[in-house]
Amino acid sequence: MRNKWIEPVRAVCVVLPVSLALTACMGGGASQGQSPSGSGMFSGLFGAAPAPAPVVAAAPAPVAEVECPQVEIREGGANLRQGDAKAVKTQFTIKNVARECAAAGDSVVFKVGIEGLALIGTAGKPGPASAPVTITFTRGDKIVATRATTAKVIIPADEEQAQFRIIEDGIKVPPGIGDLAVTVGFKG
Repeated sequence: MRNKWIEPVRAVCVVLPVSLALTACMGGGASQGQSPSGSGMFSGLFGAAPAPAPVVAAAPAPVAEVECPQVEIREGGANLRQGDAKAVKTQFTIKNVARECAAAGDSVVFKVGIEGLALIGTAGKPGPASAPVTITFTRGDKIVATRATTAKVIIPADEEQAQFRIIEDGIKVPPGIGDLAVTVGFKG
C-alpha cells in the first residue's frame, strides 16, 4: 500500500529547487553586496511587491451631548375615566414611562414609551377601548413640541383589564435656551 503523502512531497522537493534556480538565473535574486532595501533572499521569487500603504484609522466622530430629560406623568394626567361618575365604563391608568434621545443636527429626536392598564368599570364590558394621550415638550412656559396619540386595548371576555403600550418615535424637538421638560398624560 502506497502512502498518499509521498507523491506530493516528492513534487515539492523537485519543483522548489528548480524554481529557485530559475529565479537566480533570470536575475531576480539579489547579489552579494547589493540588497535593495526591504528585499531579502526570496524577494525576486514572485516579483517585487509594492510597499504596503500605511493604515490610518479614522478617528471616531465626536458624540454630541444630547439633552435627554426624564419623562414625567403630567399632574392629573395619570388616570382617565370614561363614562359618568356613577357609571364608569373604562378607566385607563399610566403605570410606566421611558424615553430615548438622539442628536439630529442641532435638534433632538425623542422616542417615548408609555405603558399602562385599562380596567372595566361598573358600566363597562369587555371589548375594544381607547383613550387619547398627549406627549408635551416645554421650555419654561413655552410648548416647543407636542404629539397626540391613542392608547388602544381589547379587553378579553374573560378578563377585567388589559395592558397597553405606546411607542412614539421620531418626535423632533428644536433647540432652545432653558431646561426641557417632557410630560405625558391623558386628555381629559
